[in-house]
Amino acid sequence: MSMATLARRAEESVLSDVDWEQEQAVLVVDRRGDVLQADEGARALLTPLGLRHDLCPTRQIRALIAEVWRHYESTHTRLVRPLRAQAIRGVIVRVTFRRSVTGASEAVLTFNRSARSEAVRRLGLDFGLTRREVEVVAEVLTGASTKEIARELSVSAYTVQDHLKSVFAKCHVTSRLQLTALIFSRLDAVM
Repeated sequence: MSMATLARRAEESVLSDVDWEQEQAVLVVDRRGDVLQADEGARALLTPLGLRHDLCPTRQIRALIAEVWRHYESTHTRLVRPLRAQAIRGVIVRVTFRRSVTGASEAVLTFNRSARSEAVRRLGLDFGLTRREVEVVAEVLTGASTKEIARELSVSAYTVQDHLKSVFAKCHVTSRLQLTALIFSRLDAVM
């Protein structure tokens, strides 16, 4: 067997073991909020966040699209500075406006997963955190209080405290500060 064949097989076995996730998505939307175009990345990245398979946005993404058009109406700016979407955790949104061939205004939304959300996701995988525990950790990184996290996740403050105790035990930390330091140390590895 040649060295090239061995290298190719080794690369294939490594690639098959890695859980690759789509990191970018592009949507083109009209003023009514209807999705005109979406790439495959949109389906992979945004379906868990509120884009249905028929490309009809749910409440979270529809609210973001409405905010984009409100900004356009108030400023008539063709290029919007990067906007961090609060309704869509861990995703950074950039918007550009363009004219279609018929002259109608369209918004081109580019979604990128932030490195911070990737570090939180990896922390969850490495330490066996549940989906809800990962959500709590992401909220901790925003500096939210226990009550704010409870309100955001629609749970009681006691439930948030229980999740935090579990996260602290699994990650071998004793405070939010130590948890944040652990995540930021992993952030350097992601970047």
